[in-house]
Amino acid sequence: MLKLGIGVITCKRFNYLKKTLDSLYSYNPSLVELPLVIADDNSHDETIDKMNHFWPNANIVHSKKRVGYPTNVANLILTAQRIGIDVLYWSTNDIECIRLVDFESLVKFFDNPNVGQIQFIHWKGKLGDKKRERANYNWTTKNPIERETPVKVGSELLIPANWSWTAYSQMQRLNVGDFIGTAINKNPKKEKRMVEAEIIMMNNWYNTGLKNYECQNQPFMNQDWKGDNNTGYEDV
Repeated sequence: MLKLGIGVITCKRFNYLKKTLDSLYSYNPSLVELPLVIADDNSHDETIDKMNHFWPNANIVHSKKRVGYPTNVANLILTAQRIGIDVLYWSTNDIECIRLVDFESLVKFFDNPNVGQIQFIHWKGKLGDKKRERANYNWTTKNPIERETPVKVGSELLIPANWSWTAYSQMQRLNVGDFIGTAINKNPKKEKRMVEAEIIMMNNWYNTGLKNYECQNQPFMNQDWKGDNNTGYEDV
């Protein structure tokens, strides 16, 4: 059976990080036994001490200078692969779990070698808020999203489609090559450069030929869905 692990990318905002993991484990207590990887981008040492206190068995990658989003994702993925994880559930540090997820059935679904990502965020704001709905086209091809026949996996309903790769909240197959690539060369201090880096990763993931699925009855929500408390892109 494929080995499942948990991952979070984080930068400051420890209270968000704690709620992210507390809510995940509260609704899905079996996940506590799984390996946890935290990739931190230049939080203060005091924050790292808190991480070690609350999650003493976590694999923490702490960048002491600001490295930016793509490098932090690379640190997360490479560490997860190094410790033998095959499928990683991971998210940003401001994602709250709001229900039980059938992770056991979903990880078995990855026995199909064509499965690449199972994505959990459709509404980036309030549920049903059209202003914060995910894009209705593929960011790489610019083609409209074409939904296929839904697939029932355990208690979850998945919709396969030409969804773009995402980095909000998802299960992802590891060991598929360097899909991050030249994205790490983008300037992490400028938001425009971060968006460009994400598009590079979307394109590289698309080129793997792996299939993406969206999980229905959205089980995760963004804690900072208004964007009032983001970390910014300045050096700290």
